[in-house]
Amino acid sequence: MAALEFRVGDAFDDYVIQDRDPGSGGTIARPLGSGGAGQVYRVLYKETLVRAAKFLQPAKVGSGGEQAFVRTFAREKALLAHLTHTNMAKLLDFGAITQDDKDYPYIVTDFVAGQEIDKVWAHPISGVAFLDLLDGVFAAVEYLHDQGVLHADLKDKNILCSPDASGGFVPYVLDVGVAKVVADSDGFEVRDADDQEDLFSAERTRFYSTERICPPKWVARLGNEVTHDQLLEMFPTYDLFALGKLLEGALGDADLVLRLGHDLHAQAVEAVGLIRDRLLASPDDAYYEDVSQLREDWAKLRPLYLAPVGIPELALSAQFHHSVATWRGRVVVTDRLHEVINHDVFQRLRDIPQLELLARLYPGATHTRMVHALTTLDISREYVAQLLNDHRFRLSVSRPDLEAILLLALLHDLGHFPLSHMFEDFSEEQSAYKPAEERIPTDDDLFWTFFDPADDDRNTEYPSLKATLLDRISPLRQVVEEQFDAGTVDAMRGIHGVLRRFDAHPRASHCILAGVISSAIDADKVAYLLDDSQATGVSYGRGVDLEGLLGALAMPPADMIDARPAIAILDKGLSAAESIATARYAMLRRVYWHHTNRAMMAMVKWVVSQLLRADRFNMDAYLARVCFSNVGDALDYLSGLFDEAVDAGALASDGSSQPRNTMLGLRSARRELHRRIVEVPYGPDDEDRHLYRVLSGKRWRDILELEERRAEVLSHDVPSIGKLRAGDVLVDLPVKEREGVSGKDGGETWVYAAGRGQRAVKLAEASPIIKSLGDEFDYHVKKCRVFLHPEALGALSVEERAQVSEVARAVLSDSAQQ
Repeated sequence: MAALEFRVGDAFDDYVIQDRDPGSGGTIARPLGSGGAGQVYRVLYKETLVRAAKFLQPAKVGSGGEQAFVRTFAREKALLAHLTHTNMAKLLDFGAITQDDKDYPYIVTDFVAGQEIDKVWAHPISGVAFLDLLDGVFAAVEYLHDQGVLHADLKDKNILCSPDASGGFVPYVLDVGVAKVVADSDGFEVRDADDQEDLFSAERTRFYSTERICPPKWVARLGNEVTHDQLLEMFPTYDLFALGKLLEGALGDADLVLRLGHDLHAQAVEAVGLIRDRLLASPDDAYYEDVSQLREDWAKLRPLYLAPVGIPELALSAQFHHSVATWRGRVVVTDRLHEVINHDVFQRLRDIPQLELLARLYPGATHTRMVHALTTLDISREYVAQLLNDHRFRLSVSRPDLEAILLLALLHDLGHFPLSHMFEDFSEEQSAYKPAEERIPTDDDLFWTFFDPADDDRNTEYPSLKATLLDRISPLRQVVEEQFDAGTVDAMRGIHGVLRRFDAHPRASHCILAGVISSAIDADKVAYLLDDSQATGVSYGRGVDLEGLLGALAMPPADMIDARPAIAILDKGLSAAESIATARYAMLRRVYWHHTNRAMMAMVKWVVSQLLRADRFNMDAYLARVCFSNVGDALDYLSGLFDEAVDAGALASDGSSQPRNTMLGLRSARRELHRRIVEVPYGPDDEDRHLYRVLSGKRWRDILELEERRAEVLSHDVPSIGKLRAGDVLVDLPVKEREGVSGKDGGETWVYAAGRGQRAVKLAEASPIIKSLGDEFDYHVKKCRVFLHPEALGALSVEERAQVSEVARAVLSDSAQQ
């Protein structure tokens, strides 16, 4: 049979045939397009409205497979009758015309004045317009899938794009002629006029599509019958693969890629490529379960994604209903964070000094854990906002993930209790021979206990503490879930698991976010360096180049992310990272490891050691007693326990004098602090290094014996010093292997090195300065020290004090030999 042919001006029903280009002067009307089952013509409805009419092709009508194509055409009409979407042409009319005694069915739809989508890439389309255009396509496909419809032929020619007033394009998904209703088909009841068979209920149906957009796994099904179960297997992955081919074609246009890189960012182009690869994965390894997930990732590519993520804490304006004044300025607090901050478990941090006892050395250092928590939140916001400029990061994290890291930044010190740092060495030592639930906890161990004491899965066993928390207040977790949602708490749990090394195979996004608050350049370190420098008056911490660091933050390489926290910077931020290491080294040397601070710590630890040896100290009872108290109350509590133990004769005594309660020197208005008489650094002297290696890491029982031995020898070898009491001589030995300058015990920090093909290297490899500062810290800051009570030193001459130091060092050497 000859092909159906129209002349310009031919009329049927209320329509007049037009050429595809009106005014071209031709007499034969050229179709807008032709497909497997029909030809589409431009028509004028009632001499006014332009529409598109699709006719079943005569060759198909008259062929041996006539019924199959008639049924396909009927199916398309039935589907269009039930589908209405902004990015799809609507069915407006249908009917049939007669030529040569044969009926030719037609359908009439909206006329789309546009071009096929692959032709659009040649236009100077902007990056945002590109994102909008593709999102329109995705939205139409998402709508089809929500209706249970597999389009099955999402090729370029079936997506027409009409220019809009903004310089962009509006896409229209056309031709559902070979589409399949895969899911619930209750709304589609179209029956063949002859046999009354439901067109959508057949157990088997012939599958048509285009081989280029077909996953290789299913090419053999093209043109053949497939079962309903096979269609279910292909739904919705088949269309998602076709969308991947659509992106593949776009990224194949070099000019378009250049424009996208200019308008969005080179990383945005990489991110589009990542989405393409995810869509083109084998159906067995499909990344996206549906189009909604695809659209969620696509939205992350937008330059204004920072606010649209729907996280008010990240918005520049946030909610100015609440704010807290700090030395950095006002920290804006959203309504939901306000509820968290007002919880008693968080409020207790206002009674815990950030630097514990250091206000006795630096009078201005009275700032609290609460101030530090707010500063860390404020800086973490800036970290997250800057990381969101990296499109790979956007594709890796979800809204609950981002909310979770902001909450953890605010709450990261939640597990601290009065004098918590004084107990860390005991915990580190006990970790070698006691299970976690039995040893003295660190603040990290107690974080989840304070967050949710009812959660036994992640709590160490401190029943008195948990009972105190549950009796006094509702769990903080409950408030967080009311203000956020369970997904945010789950993400908190995941990130916390990375920080605590609970999960051997955590999500990569959780490792990246953990790096925000645990790495060599994390927000926690920057916050306490700035806070502590301001409060102590020691200016080194103010040298941190925060702005330079923020501008260089990036997502670490995917193949470099293991089960630890991880973060990265571009090499332009290397100097800023070095400023953090330099400031930290100076603050460690001048403030945190100052000999007076170490003396005060030794005074507290001596009392605790005595109580532990006499079995007069219960950590669970201590935590329950002081968890809502302050450092002064904690010192008084420990001092009282010590005095009770002395009165009961539970502490060792030589009979002539009682052990000294060193807590009194901390509580006294006169500030009677022990004074250093010996210092042994790690190096570079070989003798010092050997002595340091032998002494450092000794357990508290060994330290008590060393103190008692030294007091005995000093009293004997330096008669002028008189009879020393237990507690007059204190030894301070580094026990816990702290992070030092480079943050090596936190997460890994990577640097994208220029000139190396953007290969990432570890921070210490990229910066010899940071590595050398770490060595300097080990050599010159961490020291073994001996302290003596000021009463014993008071009457000694300069020569006698020198003799005391020599004898004390000799005792250390003798102990090392033993």
